Amino acid sequence: MKKIIKYANTETVEEFLANFDTYVKYIKENDEEGLETIFNKETILDGNTEFNYQPLITEGIYSDTDPKNVEILHRSLHMLSPVQASQEKFWLGMTMTYCKDYLYYRLNDELSKNKDERIKTE
Repeated sequence: MKKIIKYANTETVEEFLANFDTYVKYIKENDEEGLETIFNKETILDGNTEFNYQPLITEGIYSDTDPKNVEILHRSLHMLSPVQASQEKFWLGMTMTYCKDYLYYRLNDELSKNKDERIKTE
């Protein structure tokens, strides 16, 4: 299924990083309303590139699903340049839209054990 790439504007990336401790609470509590205060139609924008969207695997053991998810991402986003693929605004926009289920899946252990420092590095 074709989708448009999403990205966060620069101010949103800076706000998220500067106030991570505030926003991590919303992630930990799966508080969509709280997340909407920073990730919304004004702050998460459409790019000018379509990609072939395929949902990431969000169940199973990480050692099994991580390599499969890398393959899914590579197939879906192969058209991106290294510069595009390395931008925080791209990954933040995609994570908070198409990949939010994956975010919760991949951080499940850290979220349940209140490992905020580990969450910051993920």
